[in-house]
Parts: sequence; C-alpha cells; structure tokens
Amino acid sequence: YQRRVHGAVALLYGVVFAVGRRRNERIARAWVAHFRPLYAAQFSRIGVGSEPTDEYGRGGPVLLKESCSQFEFYASGRTGCEYCLVTLQLRKRHDLFRMLWEVVSPSRDVCSIEVGLNDETVDPFTFAISRVGPTEKTLRAEQPALANKLCSSTDGADAGLGTRFVAIADAPELLERRGNPLLGDMVRQAVTACPDLLLSVCVSDQLRTAEMAMRAYIASNAPEKPPETLPEHPPRFYRKALSCQFHIPEEEAMVALEPLIRLQLQCIDLVGRTRLSAAARQRA
Repeated sequence: YQRRVHGAVALLYGVVFAVGRRRNERIARAWVAHFRPLYAAQFSRIGVGSEPTDEYGRGGPVLLKESCSQFEFYASGRTGCEYCLVTLQLRKRHDLFRMLWEVVSPSRDVCSIEVGLNDETVDPFTFAISRVGPTEKTLRAEQPALANKLCSSTDGADAGLGTRFVAIADAPELLERRGNPLLGDMVRQAVTACPDLLLSVCVSDQLRTAEMAMRAYIASNAPEKPPETLPEHPPRFYRKALSCQFHIPEEEAMVALEPLIRLQLQCIDLVGRTRLSAAARQRA
C-alpha cells in the first residue's frame, strides 16, 4: 500500500513538474515576443554573449533560463544608461508542494527591471512610486535613502497617482507636480492605466542590488584572496539606478503590461531631465 502511495505521489510530482515548467516557459516566451521589439528599438544590443550582433541587435541568447521559474533578459547600448536587466520571477508551477502552499498563500508572477544609469548625468536623489502596503514596507527596507526618517512622502491621490499608491522622495521638491518630470502626465497616465500590475518604480543613487553585484564580482575575480582581505564596502558598479517591479499578466493578456514597460523605458530619459535645486544638491 505504501509503495502505491509513494508511486502515486512521485507520478503526480513528475506531471506537475513537466506541466509547470512548460507553462513558465510559455509565459517567458510570450513576454519576450511582445516586448523585445520595444527594447530592440531603444537598445543597440539585445541578449548576452560574445557573438556578433545580427540585424536585430542580438549578440547571444535573448532569454537566459536561470531556473524553471526565473528567466533573464539583458539589453545594452542606449543613451542615458549602461544596461537594462529584466528578471522574470515566475511562480514555481513545477513544484508540487509549492503549488499546494499557494492554495493558502497565493502569489503572482513578477517582472523586476534594473537599469544602470550614467552616474555623471543624473543628480543624486532617491524617488519612488510604490503600492501602499507590504510593497512600500519592503521598498523602504531595501533602499537606505527611503528608510531615512527625514524622507518625505505624499499620498498618491495628491500626486495624481490614485489612492493605491504613494510617492516617496529624499528631497521634498521631488514630490511637487509642477515642473517635475517624475510626476508628469506621462507617469500619471501609465500608473492609473495599470493599477493592478504596478508594484513600484524607484530611482536611487544607492541601489543595493548593484552593490551586491559588485561584491560578487570582486569575490569571483579574486579567488586567491581570503575573504578578510576584500574591502568591506567596495565601490559599486552603478551607484545610480532605476528599479521597477510589475506583476506579469497571463500570456494572452501581455499587452496589458505595455504601458508600464514603456514607462520604464521613458523613465531613463525623465530621470536625466530631473534636476535638484542647489540646496537639495548640497544636502545630497
């Protein structure tokens, strides 16, 4: 009897693994098929690798599969930034036990985007638009500037973003709508058009993920050095960066995410046009 039960569980796990893996791959391919033209129009190189670029600007694999639930898309070669890394963190549909747990605690597919900005063309500030609730708490915890008690915030309704969002900045002048590209019509329209998909948009001169990438780079390129000889606070690859998080819709409804992907690309230029006052620049 026990053998039959074990065999049934193993068979069910195998079926869930195969079906879930294929489903995640379909979602990732649908994302790339829909949004690759937008990135190809703005970046000279799509994908990673040392091969020469083709007529579409691709120089290697367009989509990297890190695991059955994580895929990465890379682009580079654009004015105003150094790179764009898109991570598709999908539900672990291939894991039977995780799917059983999601009956109690549901989750959604997430698209995380990190853009390394040109350090010399962007003023030192932190600004974020975040969904109210756990997303805001996580963002404040991850970004040192937003965790500062002196950091200012304004209700999303006052900023024209809707009641489900909040705008946060380490400089109060960045929360003013007049003359502020980061709260202009383009941004407000994209946010109000996709309230169910937007999690956060953050511009920071202290992006923590870039710092961790630099630590990993130093460690991997200095294997002969013991850990205690590595600098405690190494220089970061990109001190200033743009970070976005969106929910991913079903593959047949991927067009619903397009306003936010366009917003992310437009924010690269909007950040470059945002200038702090002399007093705010001194405080930064």
